[in-house]
Amino acid sequence: MSAVSIAAFRQPSSSSPVQPCPLHACLALYGITDLAAFSAPRHLALSQEEVSSNVEPKLAALAAEGLGPKQIVQLVAARSTASILSCSYKDTFMPILQLLRQIGAYTEHQAHPKSPHLTAAGKALADNPTVAAQYLCRDPGKVQELLQWLEGSLDVGMKQLAACNSLCSALCLSTGAANAICMSLQEQQVPAGQVAHMLLRQPTAFGLKPRVLSARLGTLQQHLGLDAAAALQLAMAHPRLLTNNVEARLPPLLDFLDGYMGEHGAGRRLVRAQPPLGSVTAKAAERSVGKLAVRGCSQQQIRGMINRTPTLLKLNLDSPLQRQKLEWIERVLPWTLDDFVSVPACLTYSTSRLAPRLALLRELKLQPPSTPGCLAAPSSVTFMATVRKQLAGQGREVPWASWAEWEEGAHGFEVLPPIFSSLPHNTPAADLPALLSLLSSPQVKQQEQQHVSVGPWQMLHDLSVTARQRPMNLTNFGGCRTRVTAAIAAAHASSAKPARGHAKGHSTGTGATSSDSSSSRPAQLCPLHACLLHHGITDLAAFSAPKHLALSHEAVSNNVEPKLAALAAEGLNTKQIKQLLSATVTASPLSCSYKNTFLPNLQLLRQIGAFIDHMPHPKIPHLTAAGKILADSPGAAARYLSRHPSKVQEQLQWLESSLGVGVKQLAACKDLCNALTVSAGAASAVCSMLQQEQVSAEQVAHMLLRQPTAFKPTPKVLSSWIGALQQHLGLGAAAALQVAIAYPRLLSGKLDTNLPPLLNFLDGYMGEEGAGCRLVCAQPSIAMLTGAAAERSVGSLAARGTCRLAARLALLRQFGLQPPATPSRLASPSSATFTAAIRKRLARQGRELPWASWAEWEEAWLGSEEGREWGFPPLKD
Repeated sequence: MSAVSIAAFRQPSSSSPVQPCPLHACLALYGITDLAAFSAPRHLALSQEEVSSNVEPKLAALAAEGLGPKQIVQLVAARSTASILSCSYKDTFMPILQLLRQIGAYTEHQAHPKSPHLTAAGKALADNPTVAAQYLCRDPGKVQELLQWLEGSLDVGMKQLAACNSLCSALCLSTGAANAICMSLQEQQVPAGQVAHMLLRQPTAFGLKPRVLSARLGTLQQHLGLDAAAALQLAMAHPRLLTNNVEARLPPLLDFLDGYMGEHGAGRRLVRAQPPLGSVTAKAAERSVGKLAVRGCSQQQIRGMINRTPTLLKLNLDSPLQRQKLEWIERVLPWTLDDFVSVPACLTYSTSRLAPRLALLRELKLQPPSTPGCLAAPSSVTFMATVRKQLAGQGREVPWASWAEWEEGAHGFEVLPPIFSSLPHNTPAADLPALLSLLSSPQVKQQEQQHVSVGPWQMLHDLSVTARQRPMNLTNFGGCRTRVTAAIAAAHASSAKPARGHAKGHSTGTGATSSDSSSSRPAQLCPLHACLLHHGITDLAAFSAPKHLALSHEAVSNNVEPKLAALAAEGLNTKQIKQLLSATVTASPLSCSYKNTFLPNLQLLRQIGAFIDHMPHPKIPHLTAAGKILADSPGAAARYLSRHPSKVQEQLQWLESSLGVGVKQLAACKDLCNALTVSAGAASAVCSMLQQEQVSAEQVAHMLLRQPTAFKPTPKVLSSWIGALQQHLGLGAAAALQVAIAYPRLLSGKLDTNLPPLLNFLDGYMGEEGAGCRLVCAQPSIAMLTGAAAERSVGSLAARGTCRLAARLALLRQFGLQPPATPSRLASPSSATFTAAIRKRLARQGRELPWASWAEWEEAWLGSEEGREWGFPPLKD
């Protein structure tokens, strides 16, 4: 939406000339068209003079550093304590930027071909927009103080800072915090040179408190079996360990590695061999193992991979790019997954780097290298020189003058399927199911049977020809991956990996590929996956961790299958069952006992549901009352179904005896599963606190049924929230308590931290001191909003388009019909409902609507002069 359109909506009179918002007009001059992040009241209130003197020079300076419109938006719109737009250009922004330029003069900056105008300072800003925004708004006096300390204490000047891995993070450090860490390290006999090296490698480690640093060093000592000196040396060599919550991450990670590797102390051995592994969470490591398992790797194979390359667990194998790349490795490339895993850097190479190089070798009939690293690691110039040398030995020449000519010319991607050229840009995964079907097509199989060479490039060529004959379907890769999982995942249920369709030996260009001796053996499904597929659940990604794949057929038959059947009997569909079973909770519904836990809890829910006046929805007629309770809140339902029945019975007995709330009364609860997971002890403590404030048992019961989560905090926290109502709304103790009883949902959020910023925002925006207090007292439910959410809502209203209202009002005027009493009655109904209401009103007058649908009228109106003036859509977020 253009800046002129937004300003037009804000004009009080349609007869006045349309003036663009000064800030939006300035942004448009620099090619910034997405104005959603710049439409808050504080942005729209900037005057022309403020924009000209304080905003325009900043945008010009950023553009001069080579930043594009998208990079400028990321930087200027970044959420930080102080905004780049509001800080002084002359006193803050410009001195800070000049310092960055001075440091940049010491860097050996080489311009990238895709962004040749980006300077060294511009690259430092673009690398981390959020931190750069904090730096550009920082008081220059504090930055100078930090520079003096660095020079005086660590002998780090501008020349040394140029080598910093995260320059803006380093320049945002508090001098006091950095000095405290430095003193703590020097007390442990770490020389100043090593401290300086650590700061330049990981500056965020110097934002910690000495107490936290000591605790993390102690964690390395305790769990890795190191002495104080060795732990300190490890932290010096790998300072990133200190920036993660290593005291919480490391113990579960070591436990997981010990259990999975089947060797006590395996986790300690692996982390000591590859310390960066210590920053991985146990959950992330388990996910990575699960992704390899569902690709058919046996536990023995995965253990071997981890032993050779522990940092494999750091890779996000679940990203769309990596998932598609892994599939490409398995199906197309001449190397195995082991070849890539042995050097994890190989998995970071983009397919647009590997594929054209393979295609060039195929075009020139050259043997591919023995490892993918030898193909991808060299620069384009080095790779092309190597190819020329190989051809010169055969008396041939490369017909292309340079790599760029090959890559961009007619031969560049002629032999590549269209999907691979998009991968490095992280675009949505393309039609991989179509590719897999092509790989198993009769033509490919016939070539194999006739002993014709089907090397990777020949296959790419054949696939590209066929792929161009069918439309590409931009399908999310996740669905395809789960279908592949269902077909190949014997996982750890069997000790051997299912055979591939064809062996992946290196092609000679003349011979046929060899077949695996066990290729005729059918792949066996993991028992859990087979059970889930039987119930229509095809997305198996959430059920592919080692703990899932290790379930035996007996465990699935006795404990999982009855649960799925019971949930289906309550009318839950496959999507709802998946959400419930895969919810992240302390105890999983899959692992709890069906007979002793799951079924008793479900039967109680059915008993309560019998008291609910349940009316089945036409679209889901089979959903029972108990099923609806489970489907409404999958996370809470998962916690309830896996809760120990004795604790649930204890809770019911307490409710009955203390509040007179039985099964019949619970049927009226707004959030039943949460009510049944409240600890009896916690609920009793909150109840006692309220009754001490003279709140009757009946009122407490009413609060619990309306907002059960209000009974989970401790009495101390609850008292602080009620105190916040007293303090900030100017209420007496009795009045604040009555507000809390009438609106118990207020007690389920961080009222003491959320309310003051909200009141400040409302006072400022309404231009009246005490306006926030007045509005919240009139409508207490507003207090659940944060100040940021209220500001976003106001900005959304300011930037909202008029197309919906204007088109409907124009239609009413066209037929001389009276508009409704309020604008909400005009805007709220859907287009179909609104058009039906107009037809009904015209029918009473013996008239008809000449347009077949609302879309037909809207199209005609947008072509009119009025439509061109007022028919702009809302801003897109």
